Order: sequence, then C-alpha cells, then structure tokens
Amino acid sequence: MSERIRARVLLLIGDEAQLTTEHRGAEGPERVPVGRLVAKTGIPRARLVGADVVAVIGDAGEVERFERAFAEPLQPRHLGEAQRTDTGADP
Repeated sequence: MSERIRARVLLLIGDEAQLTTEHRGAEGPERVPVGRLVAKTGIPRARLVGADVVAVIGDAGEVERFERAFAEPLQPRHLGEAQRTDTGADP
C-alpha cells in the first residue's frame, strides 16, 4: 500500500531538485530530476523552489510519483459582504 507525504522543494542544482519531507530534512534531502517534477506536477521550473508537492511512496519505500499539493480550500465570501471589524462600540 502506498503512502502520500508532503514534500517541499528546497532548492534546484542544475537538473536536480532537492526536497524535504517529514522523513528527510534539509541535511539529507530527497534528490530527484527537475524534469520529473515539472512533468508530474505541472509546476514550471521557475516556480519550483519553495513549492509544496505530494510524494507518493510505494511499498519498497521508493518515490513512485509526485503530485501537485493544493492548499486548503478557501471559504467562499458572499458578494457585497463587507469585511467586519467589530470593535463592540456603537458608531
């Protein structure tokens, strides 16, 4: 069974990207080809540094693939709704 973990692109060195995860810190990052990240996530090379991705880890402990990590969905605001700054005082 595969495991999905968050990863962050720490830096790019030539055609290699270095990623940190909960299992691998900045002192021993995962190294993967930049082209593989771009192809799998759709994130352009120029925007990879600092990008959050999802690494899918297979049963053997190897990275099977990468996916783009999406932020938590934003709560919709109603059109025309003013941002409240309730101070508790009457106007």
